[in-house]
Amino acid sequence: MNTKEKIKILIIEDHTLTRFGLKTAFGACENIYIAGEANNGETGVELVCSLNPDIVILDIGLPDMDGVEVANLIKEKDKSVKIIMLTSHNTEKQIWASFAAGANAYCLKDIEPDRLIQVVESV
Repeated sequence: MNTKEKIKILIIEDHTLTRFGLKTAFGACENIYIAGEANNGETGVELVCSLNPDIVILDIGLPDMDGVEVANLIKEKDKSVKIIMLTSHNTEKQIWASFAAGANAYCLKDIEPDRLIQVVESV
């Protein structure tokens, strides 16, 4: 399967270990391609414009701006990009704010890798 047929993912996550874990989990999938990664929201938005990912895996707690704000900026640039919020926060306010910003899914960081892969494939 070539990269044009794969789901192109951009990871926006400030924790190096979490990014590594995501890349490891997705690396085992034949139908998922990691196009890039960013450790902050500003770089992530720039990469969305240059990489044109199908899906962004987005942390809600970034050092430079809130993930909800990043989701809004991404959707302003490209409404077709799908966003999966991946976070350790599960307050109702953050969940609703994420969906209002255009997120397509909201997952907690304790999700099993196989389940996250299923979410990516369904989104």
